[in-house]
Amino acid sequence: MAQGKSKKNYGKKGQKKKVVDSLSRKEWFELKAPAPFQSESFGFTCANRTQGLSTIIFIIEKVEDSIKGRVVSQMQADLAPNQDSFHWRKIKLIVDQTEGRQAITSFYGVDVTRD
Repeated sequence: MAQGKSKKNYGKKGQKKKVVDSLSRKEWFELKAPAPFQSESFGFTCANRTQGLSTIIFIIEKVEDSIKGRVVSQMQADLAPNQDSFHWRKIKLIVDQTEGRQAITSFYGVDVTRD
């Protein structure tokens, strides 16, 4: 046998990798707007569930830690339904903390659309 060849791969030539649905490993969090906006919930965001930890409590903590600090942007007209004149203004919100499957956000900045 030539040098550098591995015997362990013999006989495994036709096997395929196990296909895993990527959405089955995601945890979904509901985004909650801060107090000045009338919209209480304005969307959902996902985070990857961690692998390798056996207890559910540790998995939830790791997923929650990965979502903290995430910046999301939303139109002001969607956050405050009675203010339709501000459809050109984008509000940036940052995820501060999580409570169960709810992500609580706070104000991060304002941007303007080019339209």
